Amino acid sequence: MRAAGLEITGTETADFWGVIVNTGLPEFANPKVRQAMMLALDRPSIARNVFGEGCVPSAQPFRPGDWAYVPGLDESPAARYDVARAKQLLAEAGYPDGFSFELQTGTMQTWTQIAAVLQAQWGEIGLKVDVRPMENVQFVTARRNGEFASTVSTYQSARPDQSEFVKTFYLPGGLFNPSDYELPGVAELLAESSSSPDPEVRKPPMHKIMTDILNDGPPVIPICTRTTFYGYRDTVHGLEVSPLFDSNLAGITVDAR
Repeated sequence: MRAAGLEITGTETADFWGVIVNTGLPEFANPKVRQAMMLALDRPSIARNVFGEGCVPSAQPFRPGDWAYVPGLDESPAARYDVARAKQLLAEAGYPDGFSFELQTGTMQTWTQIAAVLQAQWGEIGLKVDVRPMENVQFVTARRNGEFASTVSTYQSARPDQSEFVKTFYLPGGLFNPSDYELPGVAELLAESSSSPDPEVRKPPMHKIMTDILNDGPPVIPICTRTTFYGYRDTVHGLEVSPLFDSNLAGITVDAR
C-alpha cells in the first residue's frame, strides 16, 4: 500500500489466532498435555513467519490495549517457549512418546500455513499432528458442533464484552467449550468482574481468571492477536480504526479536489 502512495494506519484488534482442543478426549483432558502444548509454541516465530506485522505474539487472547490483558503474563513460566519443559510435562502426563491427533483448519493459505507451522512445532515434542483442511461450511459446522479433536482459527475476545469470551470458552455450556471444561472458581470470579461497568473494578477478578486458566493449561491455546491495516490517501482526514471493526466513519473528511 505504501508503494501505491497511500498513508497507512492500523490497530491491534480483538481477534486472535488460537487452537481449541476438545477436553472430552482423554489426552486433552489432562492439564499437563495442554500446558505442554502451550510451551511448545514459538509465538514470535509464528507471528513473524506467517503474518509479518499482522499479528502480535501472545499467550493470552486479549490484545495488550485491552483492560482484560494481564501485563507480564506472557513472560510467566506457563507462557514462555520451553521445549524441554514441554517434553517433561508430556512424560509426566503419561505420553513420553507423544500421541497423534487431528487438527482441523480452513483451506485458505493463511490457515494451512499456520497449521503446518503448528504441526512442525508440536512435532518437536513428539506430538503427531494430522492436518485436515476443510471447506468453510464443513469447518465451521464441525467446530460449532464440537466434532473435532483440535481446530485452529480466529476468535473474538471482546465482542460484545470480555465476559462473553470467558462464558463461551471457559464455562460449561459455552459454544466453544464442547466438552464443558471447567476450572473451579472461574464462574464466581466472572460474576465479580461483571458486577461493575468500571474496568478498574473488573480487572482484578478477570486477571485472576486469565492467570488461573493459563496455569491450568487453557482449552483454547492463543497464538497471536491480529492487527488490521487500512490504506488511505493524504486527502482523507479523521480515519480512526476500531479494534472491534466497528469504526465510526462520521468524522471522516475528504479534501476537495
